[in-house]
Amino acid sequence: MGAALTGLEGDHREFALKPWLFRIAHNESVSLLRRRRPTAELNERTTPSVSGPEVAYAQRERLKVLLDDVARLPYRQRGALVCAS
Repeated sequence: MGAALTGLEGDHREFALKPWLFRIAHNESVSLLRRRRPTAELNERTTPSVSGPEVAYAQRERLKVLLDDVARLPYRQRGALVCAS
């Protein structure tokens, strides 16, 4: 909310309020996600798994399809899913 109030100070021009507020919310969300560190819980049952080349190939193919699908999304939808590190 601070960014919205700061942006309004001393500015008396006409603008579309909803897109402006949406952009501020979007940017704040992306900033929050970038600051968040990934966490994973480890427990005693967690054991490394060894898989063969067939499994690794299948995983790479699924990842390739997923990345292609994400690349086809509109900018805003892609931005909500992907954050640069």
